Amino acid sequence: MNAIAANAPLTMAPPTFSSADVTVVVSREPHWRVLALMVIYRILVAITLIALYSFVDGTYVGDHRPMLFVAASMGLLLFGISSAVMIVARRPRLGIQVFWHLVIDIIAILLILHSSGGARASLGMLLVVPIGGSSLIAPNRLSMLMAAIAAVGVVAEQFWAHIIGISAIADSTTAGVVALVILTTTIAIQPIARRFREAEHLAAQRSVDLANLSQLNDYIIQHLRESIIVLDEQNNIRLANASAIRQLGIEGNHRGQPLAMISPELHSSLEKWRLDQAYRAPQLNNIIGSGEITPHFAPIGQQKPCPVTIFLEDSSQLAERVQQVKLAALGRLSASIAHEIRNPVTAISHASQLLNESEDTSQSEKKLATIIHKNTDRVNVIIRNVLQLSRRDQVQIQDLSLSNWLVEFRNDYLTATQHKDHELVVASEEVLVRMDASHLHQVLWNLCDNAFRYGTTDDSKKAVVEISAGHLQSNQRPFLTVSDRGAGIDEEFHDQIFEPFFSDSPSGVGLGLFIARQLCECNQASLGYEPRAGGGACFRIVFADPNRWTTMSRDS
Repeated sequence: MNAIAANAPLTMAPPTFSSADVTVVVSREPHWRVLALMVIYRILVAITLIALYSFVDGTYVGDHRPMLFVAASMGLLLFGISSAVMIVARRPRLGIQVFWHLVIDIIAILLILHSSGGARASLGMLLVVPIGGSSLIAPNRLSMLMAAIAAVGVVAEQFWAHIIGISAIADSTTAGVVALVILTTTIAIQPIARRFREAEHLAAQRSVDLANLSQLNDYIIQHLRESIIVLDEQNNIRLANASAIRQLGIEGNHRGQPLAMISPELHSSLEKWRLDQAYRAPQLNNIIGSGEITPHFAPIGQQKPCPVTIFLEDSSQLAERVQQVKLAALGRLSASIAHEIRNPVTAISHASQLLNESEDTSQSEKKLATIIHKNTDRVNVIIRNVLQLSRRDQVQIQDLSLSNWLVEFRNDYLTATQHKDHELVVASEEVLVRMDASHLHQVLWNLCDNAFRYGTTDDSKKAVVEISAGHLQSNQRPFLTVSDRGAGIDEEFHDQIFEPFFSDSPSGVGLGLFIARQLCECNQASLGYEPRAGGGACFRIVFADPNRWTTMSRDS
């Protein structure tokens, strides 16, 4: 199976959606189809008229002025062919083409009507289809204007034909009927055209709504913490959010890729689920991250086979919830410890003060009393810091120069612990950090205690603990390391040493490193472990960017 990565925060710009006041772009494709049908009609009419004139005897077609008839029919045919090309090219725009189609049709058919002897041939009815068809796609005023021009043209042609003696007065009735049919047809089509345009607008609005819903659906899926994959009936990927893409190690365009090529194990579980939807898929190893991935399948629709939505549940989320339970228990434990320990510590501190003030106390005893008093104060500080784990807003951030602060810490630590047989080495460049001094003191004290406790593999050897500070080369953030030369920490425990109540020592309670990391996180810092080159353990504190802290403080 491809590598599965742990979930990571997503960053994505929010989508833009069309609102009610945004102009909906109506598709003109149905209009172009109507215009194409009119072109087909024009070509068929021209071919039919030419065929009647050429091969059928006894008709009125073209019997008055044959040359004019042939010229008008051929012109209509050629215009029909050229207009077909223009429709395919969509040039010029639709409105211009509709206008000129109507003009050419009216002129050509009126010429054909006149060359055939006027209204007696009833060829004026050929205008009904182009005028009526254009009413569906042309504006109402234009279609009515063209219908009126065509009707007047038919009547005027009959009047002229009667004057020159090629048509009888009785044919005027036929011309009037044709004109009336043209006008009536145009008027009757107007409501149909209006509903046609309304349907187009509604369809366009629905397509915009569907596009917006699809975009919103993609946006929601992409921003869900869970990893989600949507498959079609053939188990090809239709949609996957960023979290799933990282977990499955998908590269490039994932749409349409078969799931079997990306994750054979997940595909095998899916096939078993399709056969039996009560099937519970086994967990998949999370190769890159820690923990495991559990797939859950949900059908889309009722057909079989149906599209499927796959939810990839990261077991680390369950572990995080368990961790929250531990934290809650730790909070209750901390409160209990504070009440149970603070009173005796206060009594010890008070007794040390009385001992120090007594005239019968020797100088060596006063020195011990001072150490007792100082460390009881430190215990009180530790108790307060433990209680502050759930109250991070009480952190007192201040500027610290590590080069000076570490020297003071070294003197305090060696005086309090009296590690005469061990060595604490401090090497620091000029590093400025922003952190609660008491928190840093407690974290470093805990790390030094652990380093001296486990910093040598032989009790007869001197334990050497090194504290160094500097700036990371990658982002110039300040850091501090505490390293020893002991046996180090077994690799199997690297991910567990910062968990509460975890300890491989029978005498340990497993809270020291956990509290140290929590105190670092209170100050926007991070505490991690890495094996020391040459053997031993190395704990690294990476502080927040002090410039960023300054900016945040100024903004607040």
